[in-house]
Amino acid sequence: MQWRGIKIHVILAAMVIGLGLFIGGQWVYNKVNYQEPLEKALDNVECVSDYSINNRNDKIIIDVHLDQPENLMDKYNEINKVVKFIVNNRTFEINIEDTPDSTLKQAYYRSQFIIHEAIVHGNFTKMADAVHDISKDLGISAKINVGPQNIYFQMEHENSHFYKIITRSTVMPLAALERDDIHD
Repeated sequence: MQWRGIKIHVILAAMVIGLGLFIGGQWVYNKVNYQEPLEKALDNVECVSDYSINNRNDKIIIDVHLDQPENLMDKYNEINKVVKFIVNNRTFEINIEDTPDSTLKQAYYRSQFIIHEAIVHGNFTKMADAVHDISKDLGISAKINVGPQNIYFQMEHENSHFYKIITRSTVMPLAALERDDIHD
């Protein structure tokens, strides 16, 4: 078929081949530049039992299953450091997968208010005491760590695990805005 002397089937075939080469090249580029290096690096991180790496909306999503880490903060920071080094300036998100039972969900529900209050007011010692009291009441094991950017919350009950990484907000607490000494 021709249109004004141009063979349309040749143009369509060239476009399909070009698109295939572009998509294939993109796949190879991603595989070689970050997929394989990430897989190799995550295979070498102790406590990582399984993971998946996906691309969604120009963001690399890494879902990680941990095998009962001694310290969630240390493991998360180790994984974050490895991923950041490999993906360079690309946007990424690390999700720590867990298997909570109803008791762990209840413990988190009861703890989340004190955790968010501690983020706003900075009373982390009170938060740790309250979380330990809640976990003791429910017969579970709980560990909470505070880092400069996140709060790392991990609980265990029988064969179930709960991991939560809560970003610390840098917003000034409302109580501080109401004080007269900061308006000078």
